[in-house]
Amino acid sequence: MDGAEGPRADREPSLCVVIATYNCANCILVAIASVRAQTLPGARIIVVDDASTDETASLLAPLAARGELTYLRVSHRGCGAARNAGIRATDDELIAFLDADDTFEPDALRVMVGALQASPEAGFCITDVARVYPERTEMRSGRPPEGDLLLALLRENFIQGNNLFRRQALLDAGLFDESFHNLEDWELYIRLLARGIRPVYVEGAWYRYVMRGDSNTRDLTGIVESKRQLLRTHHKRMADEGVPGLRAIYADQLWWLARMYYGPLHRRGAALLCLLEGVRYDPAPGRILRTIRTRLRGHRA
Repeated sequence: MDGAEGPRADREPSLCVVIATYNCANCILVAIASVRAQTLPGARIIVVDDASTDETASLLAPLAARGELTYLRVSHRGCGAARNAGIRATDDELIAFLDADDTFEPDALRVMVGALQASPEAGFCITDVARVYPERTEMRSGRPPEGDLLLALLRENFIQGNNLFRRQALLDAGLFDESFHNLEDWELYIRLLARGIRPVYVEGAWYRYVMRGDSNTRDLTGIVESKRQLLRTHHKRMADEGVPGLRAIYADQLWWLARMYYGPLHRRGAALLCLLEGVRYDPAPGRILRTIRTRLRGHRA
């Protein structure tokens, strides 16, 4: 569903922006400035420092001393744990998340708050996102697909970037799962939708997601392992429970894992196990043929 463009005339809910950061001293002031430049004033800022080893603490100390933000330093346990610390540190009704190397467009909070006020049945607001590369900017749509949103989300994470949440919705869903060190957003969205907590969509790239150029195989390994954890936590369980359509979705996701293990990660044993499990859950002829062709290409290589 589409949201309204601005807040209604009734009481505006209290709002907090939680910025989780780790070694982002070179860009966090830009992120903070994008919050302070919002056309909807009054948002509290909580920066949760995930045990940075750079100059983050000394850089933010003067801002915290002047009361311009709240600075929390926590042990190094990942983004999900840092965000949870921010959620627990505030009782504001609405919470927006901003990564330390990203920014909001000036109207972002006004638009998202307005969408939630106009849709009291929604638990969070989702938008489009601008992905900023060194040489270009790409717009990514966050418009929900037609049909069953939970099935669509299990198929792929169509929700772009960080968003605005009702704090109570986050509490009802159980906050971020701190055992996930990647894909923690996707995992949370699955639990939100599974509990019947729905989003409201508002058009526009209100979030600017800066794509870093320092990704490497170690990062890919973390993403793949988190994807495998996600599948075991949700997809396999729902497939075993007989949720319609989940066996094929789970098998397709296992096919993706197999390609990652076989190709860039060079773990052919893990790839074979994923392929075999995918065939067991959904023995579609097309998937089996793809498996055979991939293995033949591997033998020729």
